[in-house]
Amino acid sequence: MIVDAPTDIYELRYRWNPRIVGAFVGCAAFVALGFIPGMPLWIAILDWAFFGLGMVLIASAPLRSTPILRADATGLLLGPVLADPRGTVVRMPWSEVGGLIHWAMENKKQHQCIAVLKADGSTELAGAGPEWIRHLSRALAGPLATASRPTAMATVDLPSLARVLERVAPNVALIDLTTTPPTTWRHGTTP
Repeated sequence: MIVDAPTDIYELRYRWNPRIVGAFVGCAAFVALGFIPGMPLWIAILDWAFFGLGMVLIASAPLRSTPILRADATGLLLGPVLADPRGTVVRMPWSEVGGLIHWAMENKKQHQCIAVLKADGSTELAGAGPEWIRHLSRALAGPLATASRPTAMATVDLPSLARVLERVAPNVALIDLTTTPPTTWRHGTTP
């Protein structure tokens, strides 16, 4: 029986980082503003509801350590997006994966994502949501949006991911579009 070494697993999870802590503290400050004496009650309630919900959403993924991406010998797992923590988890065998693309929204390098390009060339994944959500996502962020998971709450270690892909999925390409010029970490061998 062959057992995979722990180095044959790459896992990217939502974690606390300075940006997330800053957003959480900012929401907490706005919640505190709702307690200023003399503020109309309806404004205070809106403030508490909006920024309190923001605090809950911001803290939920790092506290649960939700997976964004996991690559191992069994295949690829894409976790749910932050805004829908009970959303669809996508599991794909390596035979269906053509490549992984690390990209950022145009002019917004802090909004980085990792996308899956299927072996047949499509980017439409199961569980990408209703048609109107998919259409809106593509309109706002481009064709990779419906096959992506945001990575702003994590640090993507592309060299480690490339080493794992070399061992468990030699046919899968890994491309980083956040650099100028784009960096190809691995050339896939998918026909």
